[in-house]
Amino acid sequence: MKMLSRYLSILVAVLTIALFAACETAPEPEPEPEPEPEPVVEDPVEEREQAQQLLATIEEFELAEYEQELFDSGRAHMDEADAEFGVDNEASRQAYLAAISDFQAVIDGAFPQRLDAMVSQFGEIRSQADEIRADVFLAGDYQEAVALFEDAETLHGDGEYREAHAGYTDATERLVDVRDRTQERRDEAEAALQELDAAIEEYEGLSEELEEELEEDDELLEEEELLEEFE
Repeated sequence: MKMLSRYLSILVAVLTIALFAACETAPEPEPEPEPEPEPVVEDPVEEREQAQQLLATIEEFELAEYEQELFDSGRAHMDEADAEFGVDNEASRQAYLAAISDFQAVIDGAFPQRLDAMVSQFGEIRSQADEIRADVFLAGDYQEAVALFEDAETLHGDGEYREAHAGYTDATERLVDVRDRTQERRDEAEAALQELDAAIEEYEGLSEELEEELEEDDELLEEEELLEEFE
C-alpha cells in the first residue's frame, strides 16, 4: 500500500509538472489584423484651377461657337467635377481632367478659326474704307492700321495666337475709326455742298425775279415816254 501510494504521488507530481509546462509553452492566439484605412484623396484644387483658366480663355476670346460640341462636353464634365468636389475627390479629379482635355481641344481647334474670321472682318472694313477714299482723307492713320494688321498676320503665322488676336483687334479698331471719321467728313462736305446748291438756287430765283422786275420797269418807262409824245 505504501508503494502504491508512493507511485500515485509521483504520477500526480509528473502530471502536474507536465501540465504547467504545457501552459507555459502554449502559443498565444495572434491578434486579428486591423483593417487598413482607406487612402485619403485630397481635393483636386490644381485640376479645378486649370479647368477654370482654360474656360476663361475660351470665354475671353469667344471660341466656344467654333467648337460647340467639345465646349458643351467640357462644361458637362466641369459641372460633374464641381458637384463631386469634396464628396468624391477622385471622381471629381477625373471629371476635371476630362474637362481640361475638352477645353484644350476647343482652344486648339477654335483659335485659328477665330483669327481667320478676324482677318475677313478686317478685309470687309478695309473695302468700306477704300470705297470712301479713307486712304486719301486720312492717309497716315489708314497706313498705321494696315501696318498693325500686317504685324498681326506675322504673329498669326508664327502660331502666337493670343498676340495675333490682340494685334488684329487693335488694327480693326483703328481702321473702323478711320472709316467712320472719313465718312463723317464726307457727310459734312456733302451737307455743305447741299447748302451751297440751295443758296445758288435761291440766288438764281432772286436773280430771275429781279430781271422780271427790271423788264416791267422798262415797259412802264416806254409807256410813259409814249404818253409824253402824244401830249
